[in-house]
This record gives sequence, structure tokens and C-alpha cells, in this order.
Amino acid sequence: MFCNFCGKVIPDTAAVCPECGESLVPASAAPAAILTAAPAAQPVRTVNVTGNVFRADTADRFVWYLRKPFAHRMIGICAGVIALAAGGGVLLSILNRPNLTKAISVKANGFDSRGTVEYEVDQTLLTEELFGKKKAEDATLLSEDEQVKLRNVYTLLSRSITSEDALSGRSNGDEITFTITGLAEIEKQTKMKFKSADTLTFEVADLPAAKIVPLSDMIEVSFAGFDGAGCAVVKLKADGAPFAYEGSGTSIWPTENRRRGIELQPDGTEGTLKNGDTFKVTAVTDPELDEFLLETYGCFLDTETPVEATVSGLQSPASVDVFSLFDISFTGLDGEGEMQLAWHDTEMTVGALKLRVNDPGDTAFSVVTDTAAPRNAFGIAEERGSDEETEVGAYYLQFDKTRDLRGGDTVNVTLYDRWADAPAETDTNAMRGMLLEKTAAAYTVDPASLSRYVTSDDQLSYERLTALAESLKGDASAYLTENWSRIVHDSYDFTCYDQQIASGPTPVTVYFAKTDQSGNTYTVWIAYSCLCIDSEMDLAEERIVLATVNQPIISGGAAPVLSTVRGVGFDGYRSISDVESAYWFTNTEGIKLFRVEG
Repeated sequence: MFCNFCGKVIPDTAAVCPECGESLVPASAAPAAILTAAPAAQPVRTVNVTGNVFRADTADRFVWYLRKPFAHRMIGICAGVIALAAGGGVLLSILNRPNLTKAISVKANGFDSRGTVEYEVDQTLLTEELFGKKKAEDATLLSEDEQVKLRNVYTLLSRSITSEDALSGRSNGDEITFTITGLAEIEKQTKMKFKSADTLTFEVADLPAAKIVPLSDMIEVSFAGFDGAGCAVVKLKADGAPFAYEGSGTSIWPTENRRRGIELQPDGTEGTLKNGDTFKVTAVTDPELDEFLLETYGCFLDTETPVEATVSGLQSPASVDVFSLFDISFTGLDGEGEMQLAWHDTEMTVGALKLRVNDPGDTAFSVVTDTAAPRNAFGIAEERGSDEETEVGAYYLQFDKTRDLRGGDTVNVTLYDRWADAPAETDTNAMRGMLLEKTAAAYTVDPASLSRYVTSDDQLSYERLTALAESLKGDASAYLTENWSRIVHDSYDFTCYDQQIASGPTPVTVYFAKTDQSGNTYTVWIAYSCLCIDSEMDLAEERIVLATVNQPIISGGAAPVLSTVRGVGFDGYRSISDVESAYWFTNTEGIKLFRVEG
């Protein structure tokens, strides 16, 4: 049989369990005879208890358990329940640990093939994982300790999220894996336990398709200028893109974002185009502009497909000889000659252009047009008034010398480009319709165009001398008036009364002489006679005043030019003979005297 207390197999006749020492005879039972004979062997049997089948030995154990005192059975049951609850609690605590990946919010923005994936730690989701949904919905329920833990976990988690996948330029169907790299460190610093899941996979989906804007929808290319030197001109199309845009030079920009532009780039043949060429324009944008267009208008510019156009409509440039539009002449004295420039007109037409000078004697001129002028460089055409003029070139003539010219000298003239600040080239203005036939010329000074100094008395005609004498009368008369006392009274300058010039001045004699050793300077003296009267002193005498002409000139074909100076008087000359016998004259080398009848 089995012991009712410990369940061990004991002899059927045992009154005390040899295993646990408990008495097997009830205290109230009367003593009975002890059976000494061993019971007959019983066959193995099965017992059905509540539908279950047990072996006989198992059944005996179960019967033994049912026969145990109630208190003993309850202790066993409670111990089992406690053990089961402890194990279940541990398992439940592990299963209920917060999963930090559930607090990471990931979304895709933008457009298919240009999408951007963004992530962040969602504080509401994190609160729900850490402290439950109720506190996530009402943050006021969080204790101070919970608030501190929430902030710490949020900060540490935000720093620990990484991804080796690109987050931009994504398409629908792409998968992005995020990793929490410092889960153990977060547990260490917060003294909290989290589920071991440290990766999150996000699939990009639902990105709308972006509109692709070809560059050809925004611009059109035309050509201006002349064959072999043409240029491309860009014109903006209206409503060529989902956004408003404008441009200048080589840049186009959205009206709402002027800081970001689309840069147009020609294929490098600008300024040398000829009819039949293929011209290409491409565009370059910056990432910030692409992002702006995608976010604001749902489009992006196709920068890989160029705009192509065949060059046509270029005219043949006209050839012009600028040096045929003005005259060069020389005037003045031989050795002191000057060059004179005279344009045929202040505005001259050359093809579609106008050459304009401010004054016929200017050495500079500008080239203007009142039509749509071809540009010097590739760019967007600017709006112009119908009759608005545009300067398309500026030049000036440079002379190697313009003064102190002699007969036979050569004057070299070079055409300079004022914009380039360099000598002009024959095709400098080809883009504007003007090919320069030449950019330099040489001019020889004709000796006959210059006047010369008088070197002998026979070069002074009587008519010229008398005309000169008449022209100097005014100077002589003024001198007589200012210096009357000195002339009449032999250089004594004092106050006189009743003095007058009764007659004169009258030219009586002309003198001519070389006045320096080199023979380059000659002087003409004209003696003027006058009658001076002083009534107070009862004086009436002839006096002589000398007027001079330095460096008299004769012309070599042009009208005579006589250089004159103010008349000068000499005291003490009371007659022509006094002048002729004066020491100053007789000691001057090369004196030649002759008389002109007055």
C-alpha cells in the first residue's frame, strides 16, 4: 500500500510509515489483530477516473492523493499556483517590455523617383510604449519621474537612429532599414529594459508622379547677326512650365524664388555661327531649386535633353572703308603744321547701322542701331522700344603725330576699338553687319598745303606790306596816345597840357632784317610818322614810332597768314634819318632796308 502522508510504497501491515514516521492507524480505532499472512498477489488493473485511464500504480497514487487530508492538498495546489504565477510573471514582463522601434515615425515625401524619406521619434508613440495609451493621450498623468525618463529616452533614441540607405531620390517600392545602434547604452543610462528589436524596415509607397518640364517648353532659340559671325538669341515662352518665370542674360528664375536660377549654357560656338550650323542649349540647376520646384509645383526640369536648333536667317555683312568717310588736311607753317580731320557728315549709314560723331572734327565715333541689335554674347533677348537706339560699337582714330608737321612727313592713322581698348580687327563689327576693309592708313603732308617763313625781302610784296602797315595803324595810334609825353619830350614823363597829335600815324618806311645768327627769325619794322603839338611849350615837331612784325610768313598756296604783334615805340627818333642811322640797326647782322612810299 501507500503512505497517506508521503505517498511512498509501504508494507500493507505497517502501522507506522517507515519513510515519514507517520502513524497509519487512526487514533479512534480499536486495536485489531495484526494480520501476519501476506495478501495474495493482485493483478495489474486500470481505473477510469473522470474519463482518464491510469495504470493500476498510477491509479493507486491518484487514490492516495484523493485520500490525503484537505490541508495537505491545498498546500500543494497553492505552491503550484505560486510557481506557475512566478514563471508567468517573468514571461509577461519580458513580453510587455517597450519596443522602441514602434516610436519611430517614418514617412516619404515628394514624388516618385525623387522622393525623400524622413524619420523622427514620435513623442506620443514613445509615451504610449513606455507608460501606456492613457498617459500618451493625457501627458498630465505622467509623474515627474516618468517625465524625466521620457525625455532621456527620447534624446538618446533620437541620437541612435541610423540608416545606411540613401534617404533621397527614392521611388515607390524602395525599402529603407533603420537601426537603433545604442540600445544597450539607452538601457544602461535609463535603467530600463526594452525589447531586443533594434531594426525597422520602411517601404516607400504612394509617392505621386512628378511632372517633367522639358527646357524646350520654356525657351525658343532664334539667330541674329551675320553669316559666319552670328549669335543665338533666347526668347522665353509664355506658360511653358507650371510656375511663372522670368530671365535676363543667361539665367532664368522662378518669379517666386529669384535667388535660385536655371543657368543656360550654349554649346560653345557662340559668335561664330553660320547658316546651317546646329546649335544646342542645355540647362544647369542647383539642388535647392529642384527641391523648391518639387515641393511647390510638383515638377522638375529636364536638364539632360538639350534644345537643338538649326542656324538660319543670318545676313551677309556689309564691307565698309571707315577711312573713306572723312578727309585729312594739313594747315599752318612748314615745321609747325597741324593735321585737320573732317567727317563728311555727323551721321553716316552703313547697312543697318549708323556711324555717329558729335562733331565733324572728332576723332571718335560710335556705331548705333535702331533695330533689334544682335548681341555680343549668347543670352535672353531684352524687350526694346520700336525706335530705341542701342550702341553696338565704339571706335576712335589714333594718330602717331598731329603737330609740328613739315612738308613730306607721313602721318599714320590707326582705328582702335574703344570697347576692347585695342586696335580694331577687320571682323570686329561683323556681328553687327560691318566688316572693316582696313584698320589703318597713312597720309603724306603736301608741302604746298603749309605756309613758310619769309627768308628774303623779295618774298614780301608791296601790296602785302602796305596792307600790313594799315593793319598796324591802330596799334601805333594807341601807343602814341599812351606815351605822348615820353615821345615828345625825349623820354621825360611828366604832366603836360594842351598836347595833341596833329596828324598821323602815317607809314613812311618798312624795314626788313634777319635778327638772329641762325637765319631762322626775321622781323619787319614799319616806321610811322606823326606831328606832335604842345601848345603850352609852343612845340610842333615830327616824331617817329616803330611797329614790328615778328616772323613774317608767306603761304605756299593757301591765303597769306601774317603773325603780328603790338606796335612798339622808340624814343628819340625824330626823323627817318634818325632811325636809319641808329646804332641798333647798323649793328644788326643782315640788315636790309628799303623804303615804301607812304
